[in-house]
Amino acid sequence: MKKAFLFCMIMLCLTPAWSFTINYFAPSLFTTDMTLLNTRLGITGYQFEDFEDGILTPGLTITAAATISNGYTGSPQTTVHNGTVAPTGWIYSTSIASWSANQFCIYPQVVANFHTFSFDHGISSFGFGIAEIDDIGGPHVVMVNGQETTVVIENLPGFVRTGGRNMYIRVDAAPGEVLNSVGLKTVSSVESLFFSHLAFSENPAIGVVPEFNTISCLFIGFVTILIYLRKTSAFIR
Repeated sequence: MKKAFLFCMIMLCLTPAWSFTINYFAPSLFTTDMTLLNTRLGITGYQFEDFEDGILTPGLTITAAATISNGYTGSPQTTVHNGTVAPTGWIYSTSIASWSANQFCIYPQVVANFHTFSFDHGISSFGFGIAEIDDIGGPHVVMVNGQETTVVIENLPGFVRTGGRNMYIRVDAAPGEVLNSVGLKTVSSVESLFFSHLAFSENPAIGVVPEFNTISCLFIGFVTILIYLRKTSAFIR
């Protein structure tokens, strides 16, 4: 019984919670007025990656993975785009697909069924524009922290199946919790997608600084464990 109590206390302190909200925005909201667009998307004041300088935001990794055999890539393969833009063909300028005024998008050149954005340190909110969900691929399920959600891009109100802009997604972690990765998954097919106007509420290389109440809860939990261990040790003597 005592061992079970100790185990539960340790797990309570160490186990991350993954509560989050997924917000979606239809292509009809797009405008080249970035101040207005960011207000509409709820990302005013965020840090942005708009692929202008050839170097990804520190702490961000973009992965495209084909985990199933297919007529495009053949055997499964993974491409990681985690630094400078190489090859340069990964960055495109397109007025119909980009959610940014500069018209730049990233286009990972592997036809994949997993597209993932990972962060070195947990952040509280992340937004990204999606394009090129057209006549192949899908359905595309939103993934958060490596877990499959019930949100399917093609089922969202306002979704447009086209080679241009399809949808903008913003994922918000619950207070005191963090996002370590966000992505899209297809089960039975593969596809290359455009992504643009990435938005972070914190620098992904630094992440969320724990709030005082979060630190306090962890401190109280560990103190409780220490007191329990001390009393148990005294009892055994």
